[in-house]
Amino acid sequence: MFVLMDSSRSVEKTNFEKMKDFVISISEKFDMLTKRVRLGVISYGTNATVNIPLGDFNIHADFAKEVKKIVYLKGTTSTSLALEKVYEALFGDGGKARPLVSRAVVLITDGEGSEKLPPIMKKLRAKCTKLFGVGVGTQTTDADHVADNDGNLIKVDSFSMLQDQVDKFMNTVCNGKYNNKF
Repeated sequence: MFVLMDSSRSVEKTNFEKMKDFVISISEKFDMLTKRVRLGVISYGTNATVNIPLGDFNIHADFAKEVKKIVYLKGTTSTSLALEKVYEALFGDGGKARPLVSRAVVLITDGEGSEKLPPIMKKLRAKCTKLFGVGVGTQTTDADHVADNDGNLIKVDSFSMLQDQVDKFMNTVCNGKYNNKF
């Protein structure tokens, strides 16, 4: 599962820290040690960066330490660049998607990108098992568009409310089969 974290100027640094805490809380719910679940993180503002390549960490403490190191980028909301970056990281040359394994992408954002979502969405939809959106605030257009369906969309009013959504998120990702460890 790749998590795309909006690091644009509208998010603000304090809220970006709350987003990182949410990602760490999610990671603690997955069984990373057996590599049953592999996690990666991309942050994006004006540019998109693969901060944690998919599956590079299987120890929660190491993954959390790397998430904490991710720098707030500011700039515009270039969701399309993040989507292109995740497609390349999964399916491009040297991509880390495993055949016959569920593939999920989670977009966490507070708004609408500076451009329309790219044609890459069609390719992502064809190759990913699930696309999830976590929208924060009232302008959650990109999260709405990325989520496969309304069941894969979580909306909250503020970044402070993200931690309260961890179990709901896990139930959404795990098709309602989450019971404190997956």
